[in-house]
Amino acid sequence: MSGVFGVYSMNGENVASELLMGAVSLQHKGEEGCGISFPKGDGFYTPKSKQLAYYFFRDRFDGLKKLKEMAPSVAIGHTLYENTMGLQPVEQWGENI
Repeated sequence: MSGVFGVYSMNGENVASELLMGAVSLQHKGEEGCGISFPKGDGFYTPKSKQLAYYFFRDRFDGLKKLKEMAPSVAIGHTLYENTMGLQPVEQWGENI
């Protein structure tokens, strides 16, 4: 079963650490991938990978260093269990969804 979670700071504080903890906590049953999304500029930044959340954050964000520099105050995360569905989160919905 896949999982989804969201983090939000009412004070506008950085939620990078909570994003990592949420993804790692959800991915305890053998999920095969993860993705995150948060506002950046005029759009969204949505990296995803078919690897464990810990390695995703380690490799993509140098642990949490790069993510903390981006300073998201709101974000969503997803962990993928089966490869039958694509990695989430998605940035747009198609007409057929």
